[in-house]
Amino acid sequence: EEAITKMQRALDEYIIEGVKTTIPFHQRLMKNQRFRDGDF
Repeated sequence: EEAITKMQRALDEYIIEGVKTTIPFHQRLMKNQRFRDGDF
């Protein structure tokens, strides 16, 4: 849980302009309960 919380914060604070990134995908992934439970 601590690692996921840190990753969520890092993704929220990361700013990239001008190019498309996969940050939104990873933000959704960090919020997904199955992922958080290790059920993948």
